[in-house]
Formats: sequence, structure tokens, C-alpha cells
Amino acid sequence: MPHLDVNLGDVLRSAEGAVRGSADTAAVVLRVTPIDVRVDIAIDRLLEAVTGLIGDAIQVTPVGGTVSVDAQRIGDDVMVWIRDEGAGEVEAVQSSEQWARARLNTDGDRLWSESMPPLGTTFVLRLPLSD
Repeated sequence: MPHLDVNLGDVLRSAEGAVRGSADTAAVVLRVTPIDVRVDIAIDRLLEAVTGLIGDAIQVTPVGGTVSVDAQRIGDDVMVWIRDEGAGEVEAVQSSEQWARARLNTDGDRLWSESMPPLGTTFVLRLPLSD
């Protein structure tokens, strides 16, 4: 059974470590601001989804651009924003969103995207706090 009740900050730091080399190679600034709160979700699925979304964001961000990952507690949830400075191509955004939803086994209530071509895309995850 996958581990639940995980520290979101640890997951974000692990994801950052997994993609740091790709960001450096692509000459993209990667800024991750973890928040140490406990969330009720399978760690393997969350790590895979977050790492994949950050990796996708790096791929579409131009040289010298920034990918940022921020998190904030709001009520009984934690919001995670993964922002890129890519072109916001609809097909690529939809593909990344569908892939991440499948990994997290969730719908549009817990994961969605906001694109503003050509300024970039923000993926938003709403995660439940652990009791």
C-alpha cells in the first residue's frame, strides 16, 4: 500500500532534485519554495506527477526563463502552483494535465491548468491536509 500522510516539502525537494540537471542544461531558472505540511496522498503518485509537471514546464520554458513551484496552505487544503514561461500550447498543456491526473487518480477539482499564451501556464494542485 502506498505511503499516505507525507511531508509535501520533502516531495517538492525530491522533485526539484530529480529535475535540477534538466533545468541547468536547458538554462532555465528553477525556483522551488517548499512548505512543510503533511498531506493525505500516495507519495509515489504525488512525486511522479509533480516531477513530471516540473519537467514538462522546463521543456517548454525558453532559455533564461523561470519555472517556479510554490505552495500555500488554504483552509483544509494545500495549493501547489507550478508555473512556466512557455507558449501555453493547448495540446501540450492538455496532455500534461491528463497525464498528471491519471497519476494522481484525480479530476479537475484537484488538478487543473491555467494558460495565458504566450505568457505561460500554471498547473494547480489542491491537496488535502492530513488529519
